[in-house]
Amino acid sequence: MNKSNLSILYKKRRKGIIKFCLLFFFLSPSFSFADGASLLKTCEDYLAFEYKGDTSKLSVEDHIKANYCPAYIEATIELNYLYQASFGKDALFCLPEKKPEKEATIKMVINSLKALPEKDLEQDATFHLLSIFSGKYPCIR
Repeated sequence: MNKSNLSILYKKRRKGIIKFCLLFFFLSPSFSFADGASLLKTCEDYLAFEYKGDTSKLSVEDHIKANYCPAYIEATIELNYLYQASFGKDALFCLPEKKPEKEATIKMVINSLKALPEKDLEQDATFHLLSIFSGKYPCIR
């Protein structure tokens, strides 16, 4: 096998490994901490204490749980940036180069989740985030 063929084989194998790892990460039930309803609550709690200063209704445990929202969203965005770098327009969604503002992104997630029927909120939080982001930031082929 010549050097060129080895290079092509390596790139194909590398893409396959990356795809497997990302799919495992996004679709693994053990990764997801919650369903859509829990994600909605933690995002609403986060906005209440982070941007509105309303801490009266939140315990210390609630403050900690509320931080799952931005962390979960950030992890999804960062992993997709890796996916975009490797696969371009074949990514799950295509974010602009300038990362969306955290508060605006959280509000977008909240509004999208509130628009769903209650029974749909039982689905996995990762599923909801991927659906929301792929709808807002589709990859144009």
